[in-house]
Amino acid sequence: MREDLIAYALGELNDDDHARVVAALAADPELREELEQVRECLGCDDSQPKNPIPRGLAARTTAGICSGEITEPQEPQPQRSAVASFAANSGFISPMDMTVAIGILLTLGSLLTPAIYSSRNEAQLAMCTNNLRQLGQTMDQYAIRHAGFYPVVRPDEHAGIFASRLREREYVAPASLDQLFVCPSSPLAEQMARDNTEYHVPTLAELSLAKGPWLTQLQRNSSGSYGYQAGYVKGNHYLPASRHDHSMVPVLADAPSVESNYYASDNHGGKVVNTLFQDGSVRALSSAMVPGVNDHLFVNRDGQPQLSTSWRDAVVLPSGAMPGLNFPAQQMPDPVYRIFFRVHVFVPSTSP
Repeated sequence: MREDLIAYALGELNDDDHARVVAALAADPELREELEQVRECLGCDDSQPKNPIPRGLAARTTAGICSGEITEPQEPQPQRSAVASFAANSGFISPMDMTVAIGILLTLGSLLTPAIYSSRNEAQLAMCTNNLRQLGQTMDQYAIRHAGFYPVVRPDEHAGIFASRLREREYVAPASLDQLFVCPSSPLAEQMARDNTEYHVPTLAELSLAKGPWLTQLQRNSSGSYGYQAGYVKGNHYLPASRHDHSMVPVLADAPSVESNYYASDNHGGKVVNTLFQDGSVRALSSAMVPGVNDHLFVNRDGQPQLSTSWRDAVVLPSGAMPGLNFPAQQMPDPVYRIFFRVHVFVPSTSP
């Protein structure tokens, strides 16, 4: 009888067994006490309304456990957001992984950027060196055909006019010559890239026709990114530069900077001064001082950006500078230039 109390409390007995248990409970007070204990253990309370328990629930539950269909309940897993679920299902990385990846990329960038910048500077310096070397070959051709003298610049002319005289001789095609006079690491090259323009070495005819600010602009840019060693003064006369095949005397160099008072160049970020010497060598100097002779490229022995009194103390002038402007030198008669140097000298027009 007592084994039927649980089924009775759960309402699992059929009609006959239910009637039998009811009769037994009515006749036995101890059995009624046991029923109350069973109900307390099962949480059954007749005073509270409850949903009816389906018949056969106990049997079905036992069968499900034995067959493995009913297993131990698992702890609930935290729900992932829709973004996280999409990332996990589609192979995307998480925000934390993204942060780590960005940090790695920034680190690599900080390591590679100086190397890339250095590589670009080296490439630009190599192109500049090639420009000066080819210009040196052109200057040598000119000197061979003109009694050993480089292109003449008279005291009242700007130093950059030598480039126009090279252009007139056509030792190099004009378009190629234009490219040779542009250092890829110079303010001129930056301006060309910024304005989407091209550099052009002015002809002597263009210089003769230009007036006012336009003439000043042409004179300032006649020799592009480079300065020229225009000559020296002997006695009271200015003499043009001549070829001596000297390894310490410059012919061309990165143009001196007016802003630095002629003590440095703006090319290559001011870090080096690429220089062509008379022996044809091109060297990137760490400063404007020529090693071994203690000679400054842009100023004379008196510390002035003017011509010197010796060909060994060669001074490289910017394109717009005039050799005789700040030096009491007398130019030789025009027939001397034409006959002695075997060169047709351009005389700028003075007519308004």
